[in-house]
Amino acid sequence: MFLTALLAAALVGGAVPLPSDLYKTPQHQQVYEEATSPKDQQTYEETASPRYQQIYEEEATLPNHQQIYEEAASPRYQQIYQEAASPKLQQIYEQASEPKHQIYKEEPVPYNYAYGVRDDYAGTDFGHNEISDGATVTGSYTVQLPDGRKQTVSYVADHYNGYQAKVTYEGEAQYPHEYGPPITFPPQPYSPAPTYKPQPAYKPLRSYQ
Repeated sequence: MFLTALLAAALVGGAVPLPSDLYKTPQHQQVYEEATSPKDQQTYEETASPRYQQIYEEEATLPNHQQIYEEAASPRYQQIYQEAASPKLQQIYEQASEPKHQIYKEEPVPYNYAYGVRDDYAGTDFGHNEISDGATVTGSYTVQLPDGRKQTVSYVADHYNGYQAKVTYEGEAQYPHEYGPPITFPPQPYSPAPTYKPQPAYKPLRSYQ
């Protein structure tokens, strides 16, 4: 892209800025001037001064630091590190990280089923059948479409190849210009629930003395 720009500028006879000139913007000049300011130079000189060097050396040679380094490199700590990395402790760590519950793997169970529904009066026609040996499932289902065709979907499924289906159609789609009367169901005769008259009340018999 940059070479293309150079060639285009050379053809029109214009001035072509060099890559080094691209960074000589006022914004970059300000960054360079701040980095070389006396304030930053003073900070760098103080950090590299003998006073700071003396502080670094004193902290590195403190008895407390020396004692920590010597203890970490002592044979006692070396033995602790070796025991922690021993195969025995590694086995303990692995056993502790294993799940406590036992995992049961269910064995595959073969099965098969089939059903079908057909009602010529209502125009319902569909069915389904499926069989499995525990590893592979094979089946198909059919349905009568509103356009008169019969759709059949045959499929095979397992844990390796996934679900694979094939769709086929039987018959030719029909689109009639005139439709017959809608299917209606004859109304059921209504019969009111029977009513019951109250039981007659009997007067007590007259007593004769």
